[in-house]
Amino acid sequence: MKNFFLLAVLLFVPSAVHAATRLTTFYAFLGKVVDQIINPIILLLASAAFILFLWGVFEFIRDAEDEGKREEGRRAMLWGLIGLVIIFGAYGIINLALATFDIDPIDPNTLERGVDETQFN
Repeated sequence: MKNFFLLAVLLFVPSAVHAATRLTTFYAFLGKVVDQIINPIILLLASAAFILFLWGVFEFIRDAEDEGKREEGRRAMLWGLIGLVIIFGAYGIINLALATFDIDPIDPNTLERGVDETQFN
């Protein structure tokens, strides 16, 4: 029985260590995808939604006497705000997922993660 246990330990420990190494490599890859692809998309969409909101405010004020144009401005403001809520909700969900995988969350000031890349090497 001792020999069987010793054999099992010798066979499965190296594969477990290899799996842990592959997992940290996956986490590093996931962090880089978030940094290089997801964050710029979020920033671009948030900017577009904010510009749409500002355009709605501009139309609402500029065409205050025309009810139809004011309604178009009000609609643009509403969709801009809805877009911002959805985008920042996605930002929160992404940070929650990163925290679940024990990856540093995104810094809202720089839109970059505070990860030391050497911890994955």
